[in-house]
Amino acid sequence: MNLSDNARAGTFCITNPAVIVDASAKADLEITPTNMLYVIDGLHYTVASGDGDVKLDDTANTIADGYSRLYLACIIADGTISVVVGDAIENAKINAGDPIPWPEPTDDSCPFCGILVTNSTGSVFTAGTTTLDTTSIFCSIYDLWSIPAAPLVAISATQQT
Repeated sequence: MNLSDNARAGTFCITNPAVIVDASAKADLEITPTNMLYVIDGLHYTVASGDGDVKLDDTANTIADGYSRLYLACIIADGTISVVVGDAIENAKINAGDPIPWPEPTDDSCPFCGILVTNSTGSVFTAGTTTLDTTSIFCSIYDLWSIPAAPLVAISATQQT
């Protein structure tokens, strides 16, 4: 149960790790959770050090041209990171004002990062295969304290390098 709205027994990230596009495997994000402090259901946890990929790959996880998808990176008590895959939403609808809802975090986890991937390539984006620095793939990274109360309402045009 995510109690992000209850600061006394809530779930929230106190310090966020650095999340960037992986320099060597640009289809993934690189995370460095050194001294990451977070709370799950009122209990405090720390990841003293670490380095690894935030894998966006999932066999059913593609984004058609003209669509965007919001991912949510979460961490559990033992420091294991998982990524929740949000719904694919048509860019035209987002541009017309339709919101991009935040994916539901996994049970007993602390969401710490949102990743919005927008595909304008003319072909299919396949997570874990298509690199995030591909021309007309836009990737926006959001550091989170907890799940925002409001959905995203716009597409960013951030081209990764």
